[in-house]
Amino acid sequence: MEPEIVEPLPEAVEAIRDADAILIGPGSLYTSIIPNLLVPKLAEAVLENKNAIKIFVCNVMTQPGETDDYTVSDHLKAVYEHVGHHLFDYVIVNDGEIPTQVQDYYAEKGAKPVRSIGMS
Repeated sequence: MEPEIVEPLPEAVEAIRDADAILIGPGSLYTSIIPNLLVPKLAEAVLENKNAIKIFVCNVMTQPGETDDYTVSDHLKAVYEHVGHHLFDYVIVNDGEIPTQVQDYYAEKGAKPVRSIGMS
């Protein structure tokens, strides 16, 4: 990470520690979600808050060149591999049908629906 030494805003850490619920996502897995969790003290604050429900909101579509062919489990595994801890109590996943015209639109950009196979 550059710079190597970064400090989160104290207000952000305090808000996480005081939260009743912590929702993370949806968003770009490797350029938005994981980088924020790599800031020292942020993931720790999530882990230390034993009272908050921790929820990961998974993207509906993959991101070309970033999460190609990722399942929901792959998203969670990537967070775990970078942070070193299981952070979430619950995962919100789309299980509805995505309209064909929406899938076609995203397919033109190289994206596909995130599959939920491999969930345990």
